[in-house]
Amino acid sequence: MGDVVAIGTFDGVHIGHRRLIGEAKEIAAKKGLETRIVTFREHPASLFGAAPPLIMSAEERLEALRRLCPNVTALEFDECLASMSPEAFMDMLVERYGMRAIVAGFNFTFGKYARGNGEALMKMGAEKGFEAHILMPVTEDGEVVSSTLIRRRIAAGDIEGANALLGEPFLISGVVVKNRQIGRTIGFPTANIHDIEGRILPPHGVYATRAELDGKTYAAVTNIGFNPTVSGDRLSVETHILEHGGDDYGKKLKVAFFKRIRGEIKFASLDELTKRIREDVALAREAARS
Repeated sequence: MGDVVAIGTFDGVHIGHRRLIGEAKEIAAKKGLETRIVTFREHPASLFGAAPPLIMSAEERLEALRRLCPNVTALEFDECLASMSPEAFMDMLVERYGMRAIVAGFNFTFGKYARGNGEALMKMGAEKGFEAHILMPVTEDGEVVSSTLIRRRIAAGDIEGANALLGEPFLISGVVVKNRQIGRTIGFPTANIHDIEGRILPPHGVYATRAELDGKTYAAVTNIGFNPTVSGDRLSVETHILEHGGDDYGKKLKVAFFKRIRGEIKFASLDELTKRIREDVALAREAARS
Protein backbone atom coordinates (compact mmCIF):
# COMPACT_ATOMS: atom_id res chain seq x y z
CA MET A 1 0.00 0.00 0.00
CA GLY A 2 0.92 3.64 -0.15
CA ASP A 3 -0.41 7.09 -0.87
CA VAL A 4 -1.14 9.21 -3.88
CA VAL A 5 -0.22 12.72 -2.76
CA ALA A 6 -1.97 15.88 -3.92
CA ILE A 7 0.35 18.72 -2.94
CA GLY A 8 0.03 22.48 -2.78
CA THR A 9 -0.67 25.52 -0.63
CA PHE A 10 -4.32 25.51 -1.82
CA ASP A 11 -5.27 29.02 -0.68
CA GLY A 12 -8.96 29.37 -1.53
CA VAL A 13 -9.35 25.67 -2.44
CA HIS A 14 -10.56 26.89 -5.84
CA ILE A 15 -11.79 24.92 -8.85
CA GLY A 16 -8.24 24.32 -10.09
CA HIS A 17 -7.26 22.87 -6.69
CA ARG A 18 -10.40 20.73 -6.71
CA ARG A 19 -9.53 19.30 -10.11
CA LEU A 20 -6.01 18.51 -8.89
CA ILE A 21 -7.33 16.70 -5.81
CA GLY A 22 -9.93 14.92 -7.95
CA GLU A 23 -7.19 13.64 -10.26
CA ALA A 24 -5.22 12.32 -7.28
CA LYS A 25 -8.32 10.49 -6.05
CA GLU A 26 -8.89 8.95 -9.49
CA ILE A 27 -5.29 7.71 -9.67
CA ALA A 28 -5.54 6.29 -6.15
CA ALA A 29 -8.79 4.47 -6.96
CA LYS A 30 -7.28 2.87 -10.05
CA LYS A 31 -4.21 1.71 -8.12
CA GLY A 32 -5.98 0.66 -4.93
CA LEU A 33 -4.09 3.29 -2.92
CA GLU A 34 -5.07 6.00 -0.43
CA THR A 35 -5.27 9.68 -1.33
CA ARG A 36 -3.41 12.14 0.89
CA ILE A 37 -3.48 15.92 0.62
CA VAL A 38 -0.18 17.48 1.70
CA THR A 39 -0.27 21.21 2.34
CA PHE A 40 1.39 23.77 4.61
CA ARG A 41 -0.15 25.10 7.79
CA GLU A 42 0.83 28.66 6.91
CA HIS A 43 1.59 30.13 3.51
CA PRO A 44 5.25 29.30 2.73
CA ALA A 45 5.98 32.93 1.85
CA SER A 46 5.05 33.97 5.40
CA LEU A 47 8.39 32.59 6.61
CA PHE A 48 10.07 35.33 4.57
CA GLY A 49 7.54 38.05 5.41
CA ALA A 50 6.14 38.01 1.87
CA ALA A 51 2.81 36.20 2.18
CA PRO A 52 -0.05 37.70 0.15
CA PRO A 53 -3.33 38.57 1.88
CA LEU A 54 -4.99 35.18 2.18
CA ILE A 55 -8.37 34.07 0.84
CA MET A 56 -8.78 31.63 3.73
CA SER A 57 -7.50 31.30 7.25
CA ALA A 58 -5.51 28.13 7.93
CA GLU A 59 -8.50 26.69 9.78
CA GLU A 60 -10.92 27.44 6.94
CA ARG A 61 -8.55 25.98 4.35
CA LEU A 62 -7.95 22.74 6.24
CA GLU A 63 -11.67 22.35 6.86
CA ALA A 64 -12.40 22.81 3.14
CA LEU A 65 -9.68 20.33 2.18
CA ARG A 66 -11.01 17.71 4.61
CA ARG A 67 -14.42 17.96 2.94
CA LEU A 68 -12.70 16.83 -0.26
CA CYS A 69 -10.44 14.20 1.33
CA PRO A 70 -10.30 13.32 5.03
CA ASN A 71 -6.61 12.43 4.88
CA VAL A 72 -4.94 15.87 5.11
CA THR A 73 -1.41 16.55 6.34
CA ALA A 74 -0.46 20.16 7.10
CA LEU A 75 3.32 20.56 7.27
CA GLU A 76 4.88 23.31 9.36
CA PHE A 77 6.80 25.42 6.85
CA ASP A 78 9.73 26.33 9.07
CA GLU A 79 13.39 27.04 8.40
CA CYS A 80 14.20 23.33 8.47
CA LEU A 81 11.66 22.53 5.77
CA ALA A 82 12.58 25.60 3.74
CA SER A 83 16.25 24.58 3.71
CA MET A 84 15.60 21.06 2.37
CA SER A 85 16.89 20.34 -1.11
CA PRO A 86 14.21 19.36 -3.66
CA GLU A 87 15.50 15.78 -3.53
CA ALA A 88 15.38 15.63 0.27
CA PHE A 89 11.84 17.00 0.30
CA MET A 90 10.63 14.27 -2.07
CA ASP A 91 12.55 11.63 -0.10
CA MET A 92 10.71 12.79 3.01
CA LEU A 93 7.33 12.34 1.33
CA VAL A 94 8.27 8.85 0.16
CA GLU A 95 9.60 7.79 3.56
CA ARG A 96 6.83 9.29 5.71
CA TYR A 97 3.80 8.51 3.59
CA GLY A 98 4.84 5.69 1.31
CA MET A 99 4.24 8.03 -1.63
CA ARG A 100 3.67 6.05 -4.82
CA ALA A 101 2.45 8.94 -6.94
CA ILE A 102 2.19 12.73 -6.65
CA VAL A 103 -0.07 15.26 -8.35
CA ALA A 104 1.03 18.90 -8.44
CA GLY A 105 0.03 22.05 -10.25
CA PHE A 106 1.88 23.35 -13.30
CA ASN A 107 3.45 26.17 -11.24
CA PHE A 108 4.34 24.13 -8.14
CA THR A 109 7.88 24.69 -6.84
CA PHE A 110 9.61 23.00 -3.93
CA GLY A 111 12.88 22.68 -2.07
CA LYS A 112 15.46 25.28 -1.08
CA TYR A 113 15.26 28.46 -3.18
CA ALA A 114 12.25 26.83 -4.95
CA ARG A 115 14.68 25.00 -7.21
CA GLY A 116 12.30 22.10 -7.76
CA ASN A 117 9.68 22.42 -10.50
CA GLY A 118 7.49 20.20 -12.63
CA GLU A 119 10.34 19.04 -14.86
CA ALA A 120 12.50 18.19 -11.83
CA LEU A 121 9.56 16.37 -10.22
CA MET A 122 9.08 14.16 -13.29
CA LYS A 123 12.80 13.33 -13.32
CA MET A 124 12.87 12.52 -9.59
CA GLY A 125 9.83 10.30 -9.94
CA ALA A 126 11.56 8.22 -12.60
CA GLU A 127 14.68 7.96 -10.42
CA LYS A 128 12.97 7.30 -7.08
CA GLY A 129 10.16 5.04 -8.21
CA PHE A 130 7.04 7.19 -7.91
CA GLU A 131 4.73 8.55 -10.60
CA ALA A 132 4.65 12.32 -11.07
CA HIS A 133 1.60 13.99 -12.58
CA ILE A 134 1.60 17.71 -13.41
CA LEU A 135 -1.83 19.30 -13.79
CA MET A 136 -2.07 21.79 -16.63
CA PRO A 137 -3.69 25.20 -15.98
CA VAL A 138 -7.45 25.31 -15.48
CA THR A 139 -8.94 28.28 -17.33
CA GLU A 140 -12.20 30.18 -17.08
CA ASP A 141 -13.15 32.66 -19.83
CA GLY A 142 -9.60 32.59 -21.13
CA GLU A 143 -7.95 33.33 -17.76
CA VAL A 144 -5.88 30.89 -15.73
CA VAL A 145 -7.68 30.13 -12.46
CA SER A 146 -5.36 31.04 -9.59
CA SER A 147 -5.46 32.29 -6.04
CA THR A 148 -3.94 35.55 -7.31
CA LEU A 149 -6.79 36.10 -9.79
CA ILE A 150 -9.37 35.38 -7.10
CA ARG A 151 -7.71 37.87 -4.73
CA ARG A 152 -7.91 40.51 -7.45
CA ARG A 153 -11.62 39.86 -7.95
CA ILE A 154 -12.36 40.00 -4.22
CA ALA A 155 -10.35 43.20 -3.83
CA ALA A 156 -12.35 44.73 -6.70
CA GLY A 157 -15.67 43.78 -5.07
CA ASP A 158 -16.45 41.20 -7.77
CA ILE A 159 -17.80 38.64 -5.31
CA GLU A 160 -19.82 36.76 -7.91
CA GLY A 161 -16.76 36.45 -10.17
CA ALA A 162 -14.61 35.25 -7.29
CA ASN A 163 -17.22 32.72 -6.21
CA ALA A 164 -17.36 31.27 -9.74
CA LEU A 165 -13.64 30.44 -9.47
CA LEU A 166 -13.75 29.30 -5.86
CA GLY A 167 -16.55 26.80 -6.45
CA GLU A 168 -18.04 27.87 -3.11
CA PRO A 169 -18.90 31.30 -1.70
CA PHE A 170 -16.09 33.45 -0.36
CA LEU A 171 -16.12 32.98 3.40
CA ILE A 172 -15.04 34.89 6.49
CA SER A 173 -15.33 33.13 9.83
CA GLY A 174 -14.44 33.96 13.39
CA VAL A 175 -15.61 34.28 16.96
CA VAL A 176 -18.34 36.84 17.62
CA VAL A 177 -17.02 39.66 19.82
CA LYS A 178 -18.67 42.58 21.58
CA ASN A 179 -18.40 45.94 19.88
CA ARG A 180 -20.06 49.29 20.69
CA GLN A 181 -23.57 47.78 20.23
CA ILE A 182 -24.83 50.80 18.28
CA GLY A 183 -26.72 48.47 15.92
CA ARG A 184 -28.94 47.36 18.77
CA THR A 185 -30.04 50.91 19.48
CA ILE A 186 -31.41 51.35 15.94
CA GLY A 187 -33.00 47.91 15.65
CA PHE A 188 -30.27 46.15 13.69
CA PRO A 189 -28.01 44.20 16.07
CA THR A 190 -24.85 42.82 14.51
CA ALA A 191 -22.52 39.92 15.14
CA ASN A 192 -18.98 41.26 14.84
CA ILE A 193 -15.78 39.53 13.75
CA HIS A 194 -12.46 41.27 14.39
CA ASP A 195 -10.01 38.43 13.69
CA ILE A 196 -9.35 39.39 10.06
CA GLU A 197 -5.63 40.19 10.08
CA GLY A 198 -3.78 38.84 7.05
CA ARG A 199 -7.01 38.24 5.09
CA ILE A 200 -8.04 39.58 1.71
CA LEU A 201 -11.20 41.60 2.21
CA PRO A 202 -13.70 43.01 -0.27
CA PRO A 203 -13.87 46.81 -0.53
CA HIS A 204 -15.57 48.59 2.34
CA GLY A 205 -19.31 48.44 1.96
CA VAL A 206 -22.42 46.33 2.41
CA TYR A 207 -22.89 42.79 1.11
CA ALA A 208 -25.66 40.21 0.79
CA THR A 209 -24.46 37.23 2.79
CA ARG A 210 -25.51 34.06 4.54
CA ALA A 211 -24.58 33.44 8.15
CA GLU A 212 -24.00 30.03 9.70
CA LEU A 213 -24.39 29.95 13.47
CA ASP A 214 -25.07 27.02 15.81
CA GLY A 215 -25.44 24.73 12.79
CA LYS A 216 -28.19 26.86 11.22
CA THR A 217 -28.00 29.08 8.15
CA TYR A 218 -29.67 32.49 7.86
CA ALA A 219 -29.94 35.21 5.25
CA ALA A 220 -27.84 38.16 6.38
CA VAL A 221 -26.42 41.53 5.45
CA THR A 222 -22.79 42.31 6.24
CA ASN A 223 -20.90 45.59 6.51
CA ILE A 224 -17.13 45.81 6.10
CA GLY A 225 -15.57 49.08 7.13
CA PHE A 226 -15.06 51.68 9.86
CA ASN A 227 -18.67 52.83 10.43
CA PRO A 228 -17.96 56.49 9.56
CA THR A 229 -21.49 57.64 10.48
CA VAL A 230 -20.81 56.83 14.14
CA SER A 231 -17.11 57.80 14.08
CA GLY A 232 -15.82 54.25 14.08
CA ASP A 233 -12.05 53.83 14.31
CA ARG A 234 -11.61 50.08 13.84
CA LEU A 235 -12.02 47.95 10.73
CA SER A 236 -14.61 45.27 11.38
CA VAL A 237 -16.89 42.75 9.72
CA GLU A 238 -20.40 43.26 11.12
CA THR A 239 -23.27 40.95 10.18
CA HIS A 240 -26.96 41.56 10.80
CA ILE A 241 -28.54 38.10 10.80
CA LEU A 242 -32.12 38.11 9.52
CA GLU A 243 -34.78 36.15 11.40
CA HIS A 244 -32.43 35.59 14.30
CA GLY A 245 -32.13 37.04 17.76
CA GLY A 246 -30.01 36.27 20.77
CA ASP A 247 -26.66 36.79 22.40
CA ASP A 248 -24.03 35.29 20.09
CA TYR A 249 -20.86 36.48 21.83
CA GLY A 250 -18.16 33.83 21.90
CA LYS A 251 -19.81 31.69 19.23
CA LYS A 252 -18.23 30.69 15.92
CA LEU A 253 -19.79 32.53 12.99
CA LYS A 254 -19.28 31.80 9.30
CA VAL A 255 -20.29 34.47 6.80
CA ALA A 256 -20.58 33.53 3.11
CA PHE A 257 -20.56 36.44 0.63
CA PHE A 258 -22.77 36.51 -2.47
CA LYS A 259 -23.21 40.06 -3.77
CA ARG A 260 -22.07 43.63 -3.17
CA ILE A 261 -24.99 45.93 -2.35
CA ARG A 262 -23.22 49.29 -2.00
CA GLY A 263 -20.07 51.05 -0.89
CA GLU A 264 -19.39 52.56 2.51
CA ILE A 265 -21.28 55.82 3.09
CA LYS A 266 -21.06 58.41 5.85
CA PHE A 267 -24.65 59.43 6.57
CA ALA A 268 -25.67 62.77 8.07
CA SER A 269 -27.62 61.15 10.91
CA LEU A 270 -28.54 57.85 12.53
CA ASP A 271 -32.03 58.22 11.06
CA GLU A 272 -30.60 58.30 7.54
CA LEU A 273 -28.38 55.32 8.35
CA THR A 274 -31.35 53.37 9.73
CA LYS A 275 -33.43 54.09 6.62
CA ARG A 276 -30.64 52.87 4.35
CA ILE A 277 -30.06 49.74 6.41
CA ARG A 278 -33.74 48.85 5.92
CA GLU A 279 -33.15 49.09 2.18
CA ASP A 280 -29.99 46.99 2.46
CA VAL A 281 -31.88 44.31 4.38
CA ALA A 282 -34.58 44.19 1.70
CA LEU A 283 -31.94 43.76 -1.00
CA ALA A 284 -30.22 41.04 1.04
CA ARG A 285 -33.52 39.17 1.40
CA GLU A 286 -34.04 39.37 -2.37
CA ALA A 287 -30.50 38.08 -3.01
CA ALA A 288 -31.07 35.19 -0.59
CA ARG A 289 -34.13 34.09 -2.58
CA SER A 290 -32.31 34.14 -5.93
